[in-house]
Amino acid sequence: MSADSNLMESGILTELKHKQQRTTQLKTWVFASCNSTDKLLPPLLTRFRDIHFKPYTEEEFVEIVV
Repeated sequence: MSADSNLMESGILTELKHKQQRTTQLKTWVFASCNSTDKLLPPLLTRFRDIHFKPYTEEEFVEIVV
């Protein structure tokens, strides 16, 4: 199991350094974004909450960026 999926599924981070393994339990929040979820597999989508934001107006975008 990869470190990324392990962290997302269980909150457990495992580090291997100099042939010694250290494991830590973390309260973990993962933030991700994408333009479209159409091509993402359902098992992956179940790990995230799907939130849609209203599009920015050009004026709002400029205010945020500046």
